[in-house]
Amino acid sequence: MILPPGVPTSYPRDEDQAELPYDLLVPAGAEVTGTWFPDRGTVIVTWGVGDDPFLREQGLVVWRRTGSDPPWVATYAFRDPKKAGVLGIQVVTGDATGDGRADALVFENTGGSGACGTWRVVALSPRGDGPTYTNDLCDGSVEISADPVGIRLIESIYGPDDPHCCPSGVRTSTLEWNGTRWQVTSREERNL
Repeated sequence: MILPPGVPTSYPRDEDQAELPYDLLVPAGAEVTGTWFPDRGTVIVTWGVGDDPFLREQGLVVWRRTGSDPPWVATYAFRDPKKAGVLGIQVVTGDATGDGRADALVFENTGGSGACGTWRVVALSPRGDGPTYTNDLCDGSVEISADPVGIRLIESIYGPDDPHCCPSGVRTSTLEWNGTRWQVTSREERNL
C-alpha cells in the first residue's frame, strides 16, 4: 500500500493501542482529531492541518499491530487536500462486509445544506485494509446494517417542483458485500 506523503509507515514500540502516542501516527504538525478502536489490534486515527475550517487538510490512517518488528504499521490511509473543503471526518465501526470483523464507515463531511460529503466503507481485514465502497453524496446518508449485514443507503427523492428543503420522498437501498462488490439486495421508496 502506498501511503500519502508525510504519513508515517510504522511505529517502533510495542505499546497497547490505548497508550500509543497518536500524534506520532499522523503527519508531522497535524492535529489528531479522533481515534477509534475497531478491534484489539487496530487503531484508526483522523487528523487535520490548518486553522481555517474551510481550508483544512484532513486525513485518516489505519494502524495494525503486527506481532513482529515493527510492532505497528500503517496499512491504509488517505489525505484530503485543502481545496477539497472537507470540514471533518467521522468514523463508525461495525461489520459491514459480513466477515465477522469490524469495518469502518467513514464520512468526509463537506457540508452545505445537503449535508454533502464522501462516504467510504473501509474493509478492515488481515488480508489488507482498504476501501470497498465510495459514494459522493448530498441529501443522503449511509449506515451500517446489522440485519441483513451490509450497508443502507438513504437518499432524498426530489420531484421537479420540490424546494431543496422539502423532498417528495426517501429511497432506502440495502447493499450486501459478496466478496468482490456491493450488490443492491433491496430497495424501498416512500413518499413524505
